[in-house]
Amino acid sequence: MITKDQVQQLLDALNIKGNVAWSMDFDMSQPNQVLNMGNGLIGGTHWVAVDNVHKRYFDPFGLPPVPSIPKDYDWYPLQIQNIRYGHCGQYCALFLYYSQKNNIAEFYNIFDEASDDLVR
Repeated sequence: MITKDQVQQLLDALNIKGNVAWSMDFDMSQPNQVLNMGNGLIGGTHWVAVDNVHKRYFDPFGLPPVPSIPKDYDWYPLQIQNIRYGHCGQYCALFLYYSQKNNIAEFYNIFDEASDDLVR
């Protein structure tokens, strides 16, 4: 799995304003966040993304938002990441890249029948 520092480097390289934190540290004042579902005790487990500007939530496994995410945030129940792979941090950065361009449809169009990582 990608580390917190590596996720932040991806966000910086893609010119995405925001931070990387534990899910319990969700902060609506950040324009974007990549949150790890783990904690300091158990360590990192899985990354999800939040776009607070456009009110969007993304989980590569297609799971619904965690309780700390406002109920009015949009999310899609599409699982694009296979449970066997650890690409969640990269998917989250890519989601935020397309979300800040307000082009979510293009993000999901990337994952077509040819993708080995797509879960159908």
